[in-house]
This record gives sequence, C-alpha cells and structure tokens, in this order.
Amino acid sequence: MHFAAQAQDPVAAEVLLSAGALVDVGDQHGGTALWRAVFGFRGEGATLRVLLEAGADPDRENAHGVSPRGLAGRIASYDAAALLPRGEGPTQ
Repeated sequence: MHFAAQAQDPVAAEVLLSAGALVDVGDQHGGTALWRAVFGFRGEGATLRVLLEAGADPDRENAHGVSPRGLAGRIASYDAAALLPRGEGPTQ
C-alpha cells in the first residue's frame, strides 16, 4: 500500500484495498500510506481520495509527531491540504 501511495497510483491502491490490505498500517517510522501519498503528492488527488474513502486517518501522527494533515500544511509547492477533510485533530 505504501508503494502504491508513493507512486500516486490510485488503481493499485484500490486493488490492494479490495484484496484486504489495511489502509493505516505504519512503516518503521509510523508513517501510513496516506502520509506517503501526501509526501509524494504531485497535484493529482486521486490516490489521496482513495485512501481517505477507505478510512485513512489524516491526523494519525508518525513517530516524529507529523500527521498527513500536518505534512500537507508544510508542503508549499502543492495544495494537498485542500484535499484532506477538515478535522478537529492535531495539526502536526
């Protein structure tokens, strides 16, 4: 799931999800597929939407205290933050 998210491949993400992949599994640093999708965001939001529709948590922090929402707020070149639902959680 992390590789599909990093590659911005919504079709692969959908296939993995339909096969039973879990959407919010963390890597060795606690980053989720949504975190990877935000980090690799290139202006197209299809992968973010697939992950969010599958229940990905935009406020789940990694081991360094940075959530996908917080990361999106720090990326200046693309507006990934606009694709994340508004939330009441942490903004790190």
